[in-house]
Amino acid sequence: MNYTGVLTEELSHYKKSVYHLRYEVLVKEQGKHPVYANHLSGSIQEPLDENGLLFAKITGGVVVGAARLNGFRDIHDPFYLECYGIDLFRENDLLEEVVIISRMLMLPAFRGSASFAGFAKEIYRWVLSSGRSLLLIECTPAFAVAFSKMGFRPYREAMLHPDGMMVRPMLLDCNNREWLRQVGSVLDRVYPVGFTGKPELSAIISSMEGFSSCV
Repeated sequence: MNYTGVLTEELSHYKKSVYHLRYEVLVKEQGKHPVYANHLSGSIQEPLDENGLLFAKITGGVVVGAARLNGFRDIHDPFYLECYGIDLFRENDLLEEVVIISRMLMLPAFRGSASFAGFAKEIYRWVLSSGRSLLLIECTPAFAVAFSKMGFRPYREAMLHPDGMMVRPMLLDCNNREWLRQVGSVLDRVYPVGFTGKPELSAIISSMEGFSSCV
């Protein structure tokens, strides 16, 4: 089976494979110490999984890439609320515009630039179809360059993640195609014909406290 998309109820049996993928990459490969790592089962399942959507790339029946998608309503952990700056979005009435992506991982053999970009494009296609227009991610400095090339921009200072590494939140405004073209983002190719977006939100984002000073 080959599939890339949200794991629906019919595909829920692949969720365990997603949790095992996280363990393989984060613990075995990268030597990290995730708070929710289960060393007996060799998996990582976290509270954000309960209400979030799991997005997976399945090749030949094997999960080779995965990510998690949440909205602010799913998040109660003080670290994530502070890291992403929920107050910034609440003050500007933007809470329902946000999709937060986390645990975006791929097996080493499928981590080439084309494969990673293809996976990112499918996630972005889903975000556009959802009607939301602000995509947030927190990443380590090592991955910040790759996400910057896609059009993400830092908007808050780095914080120490509970897993023990420094991460910095980044934002991508789906309405600002001019910026995506300016940085040569592969995501600019995903937009459906006739997409108009919500350009009024771009002005709000650029004026948000802290955004302009961090880019």
